[in-house]
Formats: sequence, structure tokens, C-alpha cells
Amino acid sequence: MPWAASTDVRWLLLPSVPESSGVCREFVRSAFEQWGLEHGLDDTLLLVSELCSNVIRHAGTPMVVGVVWEPTAHLVHVGVRDDSSGMPSVRTPGELAQSGRGLRIVDAVAQRWGVQPLPAGKIVWFELRVGARRPADPAPVPAPGR
Repeated sequence: MPWAASTDVRWLLLPSVPESSGVCREFVRSAFEQWGLEHGLDDTLLLVSELCSNVIRHAGTPMVVGVVWEPTAHLVHVGVRDDSSGMPSVRTPGELAQSGRGLRIVDAVAQRWGVQPLPAGKIVWFELRVGARRPADPAPVPAPGR
């Protein structure tokens, strides 16, 4: 996907260990702070955590997390690459199942998402519409003569 010249891209390589989900969330949180973004952070953290957890649980390979801010479209693109040839699918877990809802959550929250097969592995990605922080309200201006 071609991006505008103003697009900012961040990448992080992580091992397939449980601690990587937390590191991944902090990486995304830091990018949002540097970009001055606020609205959409919680949803982005939820979805990237789901994708990282899927790599840890199912692929077991190192992962590369990519976060792209496209300011002209107000979109954040997030992709998680792994080296497994197994393709993810949206499942319908039983009511008491303790897992299996990750891609259902991604499907419900993201504007778009998908899987890009690679010669060795895949990238699972999503897009979310996000917004910048609102500027602080200016201090009230006293009326003349007061």
C-alpha cells in the first residue's frame, strides 16, 4: 500500500514469549504519544495485543510489529508479521471457551483487517481511524477594565 510522504512508520522485532505482548503495547503507546494521538489508543492496544498473543500462542516464531500513522487519512495501520505458514481464521468458540475470540474482536473493532501471505510466513494487519489530542481550552481573557 503506498503511503503519503508524511506517513510515519515504526518497526519492532520481538521474540515469541508472553512478555512480548506488554512490550508491544508499550511500543504502540509510545508511538501514539510521539504522534500526538489520543483517540483510538485503547482500541489499537487491544487489537495489537490480540495479534501478538496469536503469534505467541499459534506461530511460536519471532514477530515484527509495524505501526504506521497516516495523518492525511487519520488512520493507524498495524501489522504483525510471523514466520508461520498457518493462516488465521475467525472462529466461533463455545460460550465457556477461554480463548478463540481474538480475530472476532479485531473484526468487530477495526475499520479493516486482513492477512497478507508471504513466501515465508504472513502479516496480519488492521486499520483504525484515530484522532489527535484536542488542544487545551485557552485561558479566559478578562474583560477590559476589570
